[in-house]
Amino acid sequence: MPITNQGLAMAAIRLGSNISVPAWIAIGSGSGTATTSDVVLIAETSKSAFVTSDFSVAKRWTFDANFSASSLSGLSLREFAVFSASGAAVGSAWQRDAFAAIVFDGTSELTIECDYDLV
Repeated sequence: MPITNQGLAMAAIRLGSNISVPAWIAIGSGSGTATTSDVVLIAETSKSAFVTSDFSVAKRWTFDANFSASSLSGLSLREFAVFSASGAAVGSAWQRDAFAAIVFDGTSELTIECDYDLV
């Protein structure tokens, strides 16, 4: 999955500064190719704050967020993105991924984990 240009810039700035770190994962039903210039999802349907954030390993960040079965019911999940702010129009996507649809029928929950390794 591509890390966006914004994500690379913010990671570089964050090393030694006090800017906002990623804190939210948004999911969506929009169909399209993920590119490094993406700043929002094509069709955002829900957003969740990270339930864990792990900075304990040098040059590695790990985040995850959960989505309930009821919030996913009927969704054809095709995209997700990582944001530092809760509103899609606030800030830009640090990362965006797009994939073939995963259809949820209201019986499954979802956890998305994102690991960033700075090399």
